[in-house]
Amino acid sequence: MLGKSIIVDLLTQSAKYTVDYLTEHFSEIDDDWWNYYVYDTLPDYVKRNHNLNNPTLYDLDLYALLKVFDGNWRILSEHAHLEYTMRNYLKELSTIRNIWAHEATYGISPDIIERHLSTIYLYNEGIKADAEFLRKVQEERLAVFNEQYSVSVPENPIPKEEPAPTVTSEPENTGIHQPGTLVHSKSDPTKIGAVLSVSTIGEMPKYEV
Repeated sequence: MLGKSIIVDLLTQSAKYTVDYLTEHFSEIDDDWWNYYVYDTLPDYVKRNHNLNNPTLYDLDLYALLKVFDGNWRILSEHAHLEYTMRNYLKELSTIRNIWAHEATYGISPDIIERHLSTIYLYNEGIKADAEFLRKVQEERLAVFNEQYSVSVPENPIPKEEPAPTVTSEPENTGIHQPGTLVHSKSDPTKIGAVLSVSTIGEMPKYEV
């Protein structure tokens, strides 16, 4: 099964690409974007524990970044022309982050892991993450998918025994007319009849016609 550290690393890199995306678009919208758009959407724990005298999005974790993204969805989606499905991805990614931050990996089934990786891919594709990163996420997702649905094959499979072919031999030609065969009289060839029975006692077979 895919290690927890790999998922956590993918989520960490997702945070970096989220910072790049938000910084780019907020900067285009307003020079004082932190005070206008970011501060009010920050989670309370960020406001309490972070130094906001010289704020930067790089100080935020993925959960806080997604809260900022969702809190400014309307203005960002209009500015960047985002489809509404993107909002579903960012909300689901927030849930995924919480799951992997608090649960042990043995409690997460392969099909759920595969879905998590799909969401990570779709979200990062939506924010124009690096192509190499997207390829890595897709490779991890396909690895989980193939492991989940692959069928194991024994190393030395037992060959299937084929039935022996049935050989049908042609009846031996003994020169004896079998019952039902049409025969004619040697003395009068115009007399034709069917053999009713055959007697092979003696040197010559005897027929009842």
